Amino acid sequence: MLDTKTPHTDRDLGGLDNVDQVTRSVVEQPVEPKLQGDEESPTTHGYYNSDGALEGELSDVISNLNLNDEEKNMPQEEQAELCGRSDASQKELERRLVAEKKMAELRKWLADAQARNGRLNRELMETKRLYVLELRKTGHQILVLIDADGSVFNPRLIQLGRKGGKIAADKLIAGVQDNLPDDLVMGESITAFAFLCFERVCKRLIDNGFRKAAGSFREFVKGFTGAQPGFSMIHVNAKKDEADEKIKHHLQKAMESRDIYKVYFAGCHDHGYLPALQKYAKLPHLRDKLILLRARSDTSRGYNDLMKSLRPMRITELFHPDNIPNVRPKPAKEPSSHTTGQEASSAPGTDPTGALSQVPASHSIQVPPHGASATVINSQDDTGTTCASISQPQSASPGEETRTYNRAFEFSSAPAPVVVAFGGTSGIGEAIVRLFATLTKGRVRIIIVGRNKERAEGIIASLPQPPEEDQSVQPGPDTILPKAGYTFLPCDVTLMGNIHALFQTLTNDMGIAHIDYLVLSAGVLGFGGREDTSEGLDVKLASRFYSRWKILEESIPLLEAARSVAQSTEAGRLRGAPGVLSVLGAGHFMGRVDYEDIGMKQGYKGWKAVVQSIAYNDLMVQAFAKRYPDISFTHAYPGAVDSGMLRFEGNLRVLNILTQLLLRPLIRVVMTSTGDCAEWMVYSLLSGSKEVDGVAGGMFRRNNRGEDIGMDAFPNVEEEEEKLFFEHCMDAVSVRGPREIGSP
Repeated sequence: MLDTKTPHTDRDLGGLDNVDQVTRSVVEQPVEPKLQGDEESPTTHGYYNSDGALEGELSDVISNLNLNDEEKNMPQEEQAELCGRSDASQKELERRLVAEKKMAELRKWLADAQARNGRLNRELMETKRLYVLELRKTGHQILVLIDADGSVFNPRLIQLGRKGGKIAADKLIAGVQDNLPDDLVMGESITAFAFLCFERVCKRLIDNGFRKAAGSFREFVKGFTGAQPGFSMIHVNAKKDEADEKIKHHLQKAMESRDIYKVYFAGCHDHGYLPALQKYAKLPHLRDKLILLRARSDTSRGYNDLMKSLRPMRITELFHPDNIPNVRPKPAKEPSSHTTGQEASSAPGTDPTGALSQVPASHSIQVPPHGASATVINSQDDTGTTCASISQPQSASPGEETRTYNRAFEFSSAPAPVVVAFGGTSGIGEAIVRLFATLTKGRVRIIIVGRNKERAEGIIASLPQPPEEDQSVQPGPDTILPKAGYTFLPCDVTLMGNIHALFQTLTNDMGIAHIDYLVLSAGVLGFGGREDTSEGLDVKLASRFYSRWKILEESIPLLEAARSVAQSTEAGRLRGAPGVLSVLGAGHFMGRVDYEDIGMKQGYKGWKAVVQSIAYNDLMVQAFAKRYPDISFTHAYPGAVDSGMLRFEGNLRVLNILTQLLLRPLIRVVMTSTGDCAEWMVYSLLSGSKEVDGVAGGMFRRNNRGEDIGMDAFPNVEEEEEKLFFEHCMDAVSVRGPREIGSP
């Protein structure tokens, strides 16, 4: 029973919401007559002894009861029992009356509390409104000015593209809000202007090895400016001094404006701003308005002294902490663009958007010749069928820069690098094998995978042999493989079971513990109908895509092991990341990926299968690069390559002889040789795997001149579609039982 004299609080009642429940529990408590011996048993005390026998005088009690005639004639024992029941009912009624009274009091108290709470909320809202009005009178805007030519955003964020731009904007907002007093967080608006010359920043990124970041800069800008309505990046197409004057002009206007509450300035690297900042530091009414946003660690003494008067702050990982110079510290030459036999002259473009739409791995924007038509060239690969290249016909050879870069690349010699080349017995694959053997002077272990054993043996016999000291044997479980040398393994890659068996042979029988460079160039072209393998995959899609996915799946442990070897040896550190090169058609995807028919079991068409294979390879390197960031995954487009034979299949095979007689002179003029193509492809592989700024690995897409094309013509994909594609591929290449490696 509740004590009516005790004031009731939320704690007493377990919260206001429990008032009814508390009252109900009191009201519904059962009341039972108590026997003799109970302390509170006025209804039975004196009427029954310990044996349950009636005793004492009942006349006084019975006389006070309003009994009817029938009840008056009852025996005294029954009248006494009736007396007890009546007394219990009276007590229960009294309890209910007390509880109802208490419930009424609690409800009134609750109504008063809710009324007080409403008044307080209205007063708080009015206080906030007046506070915001006062802020607007004194200036409530927050302005961030960034000299992004010198305070360069973190290349790690830039290379994430649009996502990285959004992250950079979020970091900036969070850093500014954390720096503001708590009572100023509400009501203020943040505006950010980043001034830069797009071409100048891209060139410096490329010169200093951040080629992937340069290729993603355009998407980064979109992500940054789209994150907040007041965020902008302003292209200043002017000399550096003129650009600095524009920034100082905006800084002065912001400091003089009454509408600006705080100014965050990121430009502490440049002495050109020092006089203006020193002036503001001497004025008390402006000193607290300016905050120096430190981007770089190499601030001069003048700025260090200035920071004693002006408040500095730093936002972690938003900017690159070091200077990115205008000149490459170690000039590593890269390929130049060429037109018909002559090197194309190029200069930085004037359109910042165009300059960023495709940033190559060179110092300037390269433009392909206009009017060049796309051509499909059929060439024989090591499987005896046909493969394809889609290209703008050009007959140029790699420049001296490309050859110099490849020959200056520092391969590890302890242990010798391991190269596995699928499709290495003809065409581009054979040329890549030959180039690796030449670049390493035979100090390399190359495993050639294909179907033509006789041709493979001829290639191996013509390759430079490793020095005798590099041919010390390393025993495997069943065979002995030289430390450096060449080996052929037969395999029909259109069957996933064959690929699984091949890697079992590599690891278990041959003792291969790691792979440094993996080359995927085997593939067939056909424009006919669908032709399924015994595993239910189309032969052409299996050779151009599913086999490559399966090879990557099987080789990941060996590629990761190569990274460990590189980190554990002094010479190994020169290797950087292990690299994967998939040669097909990066940047030449047309149309859209049909995610409802991945694998094309419903709407198969020959030409569509070719185009979808290109998209599938793009999605493949993206998927694996996300899951294994320490490995370099490159999808490259070889261009129109003269691989030695233009072939037709089926009833059209008779045209092969005629084609060779009529088109061979033209082919030599408009097509690239396999040797020249290999220079660009190997450059693409090595430059992608090279460690830059302590980071190696990631996804790269290269054109037929080895230039990074960023995300140009990348297939359409959303997060759910990406997940669906990955799950489909893993299921499609799953091996349900071992198979023998295909015979030559």
